[in-house]
Amino acid sequence: MADFISISAYFVTSCLRESRHENLQVRALKHWLKLQVGALALLSSGAAAAQCDGGNRTATLSLPTTVTASNDASPGTLLSPWVVSAEISNYFSCWADFANGMGGDTRFLTDSTVRVAFHTGAQPDIIVWNTNLAGVGVALVHRWFNGPCGWSGWTGGSSNTIVGGACASAPPTDVGSQVFVALVKTGPITAGLLSAMTVMQGVPLGADEDHTHILPISPARISFVTNPVAIVTPTCTVTTQNVAVRMTSTGSLSTTAFTGRYSTSNPVAFKLQLRCSGTPARLGITFSDIRNPGNRSNILSLSAHSSATGLGVQILHNNAPVRYGRDSSAPGNQGQIVLNVHQGGESVIDLPFTARYIQTAYAVVPGRADAAASFTMSYH
Repeated sequence: MADFISISAYFVTSCLRESRHENLQVRALKHWLKLQVGALALLSSGAAAAQCDGGNRTATLSLPTTVTASNDASPGTLLSPWVVSAEISNYFSCWADFANGMGGDTRFLTDSTVRVAFHTGAQPDIIVWNTNLAGVGVALVHRWFNGPCGWSGWTGGSSNTIVGGACASAPPTDVGSQVFVALVKTGPITAGLLSAMTVMQGVPLGADEDHTHILPISPARISFVTNPVAIVTPTCTVTTQNVAVRMTSTGSLSTTAFTGRYSTSNPVAFKLQLRCSGTPARLGITFSDIRNPGNRSNILSLSAHSSATGLGVQILHNNAPVRYGRDSSAPGNQGQIVLNVHQGGESVIDLPFTARYIQTAYAVVPGRADAAASFTMSYH
């Protein structure tokens, strides 16, 4: 008569953790004059008469309305794609004597000290400006337009000067601006509502014929404004606090199912389930051997009260046995399985696995064969 193994292998959750883990350059006609207008120059501009047609306007930069931000990411990580304002080349028509153009004023913002690169050739150290939310900044680059000279290259802003340019041209001259912005991580993130904010003011600039004065030539401004953005951080809870895996439907298994060392029983499916708000893009899962916490193999020890011998248990993901690791949510933890998740918003996430017995000795002694593991997750 065949001997049978009575089984009730089970797996219990341990915990769920979030790992924390110009100088003025005079050029020939129709060439740009790059400049930075300092505070002293602006003080003298109040007496100048307006030399442009056009009034105050607002240009909208449409960021995503909701952004999921991870505290695992490094400062300088983009939290949103770069978005761009409309390409407007005629915000103003100006008639300064020699050169007309536009500048970008960001002096009302505060520098986060984080820097990023822009993808179309601007300098690699673009300033990231603080917002009303801790850990979330905004980077911007801009360019300006003069009718005869066309568009300038992209450049960042400055904490203490207006950054822009003018081009020698016969007045009147159409001038305009365009802005790219992106949200950037600057430190530990506080979830909340990122307020709509003015990220730059476009300023009409002009120069007289002897190039001694490069000044704002109109009180009108173009305000480049972002929309409000909900910043959420992933939060997950385990809905399957205790997972009991029945290795057979009858509760018993014949020893004849094993034909030699490292032979296995048929795998049995089970799943772990999470409910997440602001679904993470990445999940890390580490299984740990409760009886032998130092176990780093892919075979789970039988529990101390088990009477069967010569067997262990394997947990499989994508048909491959997982290795057991220490109870840690740290990224890169030994044995950690990394899963990419693509759902959005409020989601229930099912994580499928299978379990099977594996023969570990040359002979299997029948009896009760239980095993217990914990799992620890990190997410971002």
